Amino acid sequence: ERGLSVALFPMVILTMTIERLSITWEERGSGHAMKVAIGTLFAASLAHLIMSVPELTYFVFTFPAVLLILVGFMLAMGRYRGYRLTELM
Repeated sequence: ERGLSVALFPMVILTMTIERLSITWEERGSGHAMKVAIGTLFAASLAHLIMSVPELTYFVFTFPAVLLILVGFMLAMGRYRGYRLTELM
């Protein structure tokens, strides 16, 4: 059961990515959808390379509060698309 749940997780992510790209293809055209697909592939490859560094993996798993710095960086960049505290009020 555990192996099945682990194997299904990448399929869910891939399905969501394909769905979003098909929506982008219909709304903005094939050129923009290809740019988004190439950007997504580049970001995923870069994330895989960064996460495969053993020292960085050890650091993040040892000090999980470091992830809060990443969240703060995302908020500062303005790319976070979830709810912000100011939107809830």
